[in-house]
Amino acid sequence: LHTGFLESFHAKLNNLAPKSTFYGYQTMMSKVCESILDWNENVDRAYKLDKNGEPVVQLNARRYEKERSSRVVRTEPTHLWKEAVLAEMISMVSLGKKHPNPFPEPPGRVVRPTLDPQQDLAAVKTTGKHRVTLMSKKSQKRKRGADD
Repeated sequence: LHTGFLESFHAKLNNLAPKSTFYGYQTMMSKVCESILDWNENVDRAYKLDKNGEPVVQLNARRYEKERSSRVVRTEPTHLWKEAVLAEMISMVSLGKKHPNPFPEPPGRVVRPTLDPQQDLAAVKTTGKHRVTLMSKKSQKRKRGADD
């Protein structure tokens, strides 16, 4: 199984949305869609031809190896999808339609409650059912003394 196309797509995605940069959910989804549109438009580009109608071949030499390789050069990538997206947005605005949000809201964030140590300690003492166990400073000192 050859994974070159998949690796090439991920290189395109990393070029548009580097992993070292944090993006919000909407921005990241936009960048993923942008890379998909760009990839789909340019994945099967035609080969570049010379004056005689033959495909142009490029020789590659690796710096530390004596081997050379060759590859057929493809035509320059196009970005016609950008014009299509812009035309669609202009037509929607001119018709007075609101552009629909193509992305659903991100999954809800898990917010951890802020614990007040005094209330939590009282809850542990009275109910005994609370998972978080906090000990007062006196209890911690007594436990350390018992462990020694």
